[in-house]
Amino acid sequence: MKYVYRFNKEIPDLLISEYDILIIGNDGALQRILINRFRKEKKKTVMLLDGLISDYSFSLKEIVAYSSHPFRDCLKRLKKSIRENIVKKCASSELSPFLPGLIGISPVSDIFVIGTHSKEVIQRINSKSTVHDLGLPRFWKTFNHCNFSCQDPSKVCYFPSAYKWHGQFREDEAQHQDIRMCCELIQQINQKYAQSLQLIIKMHPRESAEDYFPYSSNYDFVRIESNLSVMECFNTCSLFLSNLSTVIIEGLTIGIPVYSLMIHFDYWKYKKSFLGEDCIRKIYDKQSLYTLLREKNTVSADLTLIQRSRYFCNMQTSVEPICQEIIK
Repeated sequence: MKYVYRFNKEIPDLLISEYDILIIGNDGALQRILINRFRKEKKKTVMLLDGLISDYSFSLKEIVAYSSHPFRDCLKRLKKSIRENIVKKCASSELSPFLPGLIGISPVSDIFVIGTHSKEVIQRINSKSTVHDLGLPRFWKTFNHCNFSCQDPSKVCYFPSAYKWHGQFREDEAQHQDIRMCCELIQQINQKYAQSLQLIIKMHPRESAEDYFPYSSNYDFVRIESNLSVMECFNTCSLFLSNLSTVIIEGLTIGIPVYSLMIHFDYWKYKKSFLGEDCIRKIYDKQSLYTLLREKNTVSADLTLIQRSRYFCNMQTSVEPICQEIIK
């Protein structure tokens, strides 16, 4: 907190007066300091949220019906509810930079998001900002200019998420349980059917490779990859797995299914999120995963998935519309 306080004190009013518009790409503590300072001078503030925003809430009724740890989940839900209510009440106050973050809650003039799904989520918690679902330039550039050059039917790609970096240790453990299961099943298939399946684990940029060394050291068919881009992975492999990564949505935009493994995750906690959509293909048990790995997977663009993806990602050229809205 002392750094946030110092940051606020060390920004002179003269610096704020030199600019007409504040454009930020995150809703962190330091950004909220700047938002408050610009709003105080009645200047325009703009936020570009580069990612999928979703609703991961669940009800007490669902906890009672589905939870294996009802007390723990009730306590977690209560803490989250108290925290979010405080953050919402103080979103427009000078206290906001010193409170926990809630994506999209800051009362900026305009918020630009990737698509309609994210827009609807933010509008439920923030009625003061105008939310635009114009898409984001990097998605248009990457996924409207993609060409598939190679899909090797022997290569399976797993996209993990940076749960440990976010302090979500239970989710991190569930993710590693799924990866271990993948390794065990691929080993069984390779030995029983004389196949040569390979597992490529595409590391998240915020992860440490050391967390995945046990897989590559214990299984000769596992490769840890940090240099390949998501699109290069799509061009290299023929079966794609993840849990909650937004790579699932990136796959949809070009008609490629990225299967969400819900074997060690509690799916009922994510029904309100993007995973609740029926176009997202989910795996709930070990046998289904085994069957999927045994199939001779070949990739071809599914036009239905591409059409459904437009709810999540607006793939139109977004640079000019965003700039026009900002300078209004």
